[in-house]
Amino acid sequence: MPWKLFEESVFNYLIENIASEDLKFEYLGNRDSTKGDIAVIYRNNKIFNIECKENKSQSSQFVLELDREKEIFFFSKKNKSISSKANKIICHMNNNFNYYSKLKKSNYLNNKLLCKKELLYEFVIDNLISKGSKFIATAENLEELNSKKNIIFFSTNQLENYFNVFATFRTKQSGSRNPNKENLTSFPYETIEIEKSKKKCYFIYDKNSKIPDRIGENFFLAKADPSSGLRKVRIRGKTKNHNVIFSLYLKKSFKNTSDDYYIKKLILHEIHKHI
Repeated sequence: MPWKLFEESVFNYLIENIASEDLKFEYLGNRDSTKGDIAVIYRNNKIFNIECKENKSQSSQFVLELDREKEIFFFSKKNKSISSKANKIICHMNNNFNYYSKLKKSNYLNNKLLCKKELLYEFVIDNLISKGSKFIATAENLEELNSKKNIIFFSTNQLENYFNVFATFRTKQSGSRNPNKENLTSFPYETIEIEKSKKKCYFIYDKNSKIPDRIGENFFLAKADPSSGLRKVRIRGKTKNHNVIFSLYLKKSFKNTSDDYYIKKLILHEIHKHI
């Protein structure tokens, strides 16, 4: 999980170079996109969060429903964010319904958003700030995660100075899950049933990973466990959502001024706005 290694490297940097008796950091990193990655704690009070973004990453997606009869898109109840924040983008898409509702050959949606860039930046910035992420930490070279000179740190409001933002409206299938015996009737390999945490899981023995990671349209195999040689079998989820997905790409045309003094100064300045 490269994203997790990156988050951990930023957290370790903050602990080793920025933390003090009054200023602490708590690693929140997980797959929950509605929360920040690192909490900033001042004198035992959580003040705000820091968002960690790789130099190529995704952010702030939301789900839309579409009514082909009425030719409109509308904000889905599946979202955890506030609908009003997406209204400008949805309005643009409704004005161009034929383009955004057009299916590809795979019968999926996959259409690049053509609205003004300012709408994309506005939504992503607002979304990050709404979950308490006042700052973003990134890096130019992900192969040098432990290098202090590699860290780029800036206020979330300055996103446009550091990242290019693009967005796509596409069909996204839900993640994988553990299959049951009935699901495995079409699985072409012999499986081993193991109960873990009161749940039945299925594995195949493939120590040298000779079997492809993807089998047919529905099955996936995890990496082989080095000690047992077992690979866990997963099945594709059935839920399909239509998502607006934002992609961030780090720009190259800026001067990185992020050193220890600068980062600590930024954080303390923001803290004093809240106390």
